[in-house]
Amino acid sequence: MRAKKTTRTTKRKVKKKTGKRTTRKSVPAKKTGTSRTTKRTKASTKRRPVKKERFSREELVRFERALLEEKQRILKQRDFTKEVMDSASPEGTGDLSSHRTHSADQGTENYQRELASRLRSIEGMTLREIDDALKRIAAGTFGTCTKCGKPVTKARLKVVPHARFCMKCLRAG
Repeated sequence: MRAKKTTRTTKRKVKKKTGKRTTRKSVPAKKTGTSRTTKRTKASTKRRPVKKERFSREELVRFERALLEEKQRILKQRDFTKEVMDSASPEGTGDLSSHRTHSADQGTENYQRELASRLRSIEGMTLREIDDALKRIAAGTFGTCTKCGKPVTKARLKVVPHARFCMKCLRAG
């Protein structure tokens, strides 16, 4: 049922082109707080279709297996990097007779230690990303960009299975 339209008059002076002044003008009344009830249609009461999962169970198992293999490879590489770091520093072995006094030898050792240290930090970050990806698989959010919520392409996940961001967010920084 609609509210009855009424008009109200104001005592505002309006100048017309003819130069005459009128003192009254009819203005439509403001709507009061009448609420309209809406009819529910069949379309609005229908249930939404169940959203299809993005990945099949086999694909998730394949991604999980790839992540675990990558984790094992990095752990082996990490052990090797630790050995390189230990062998590069004479303090680690306790053998002071192999201590180099030449500046070029010291520079080489420093470079090897810094490189091994940088490799260990990259390996640590990658291991954390892999663990996070495994948690996302368990939570059911794997393959979704953590920044914008849009899907990460399957091609990207095949190359970098622990990818957190879609390419658009990765480029944006």
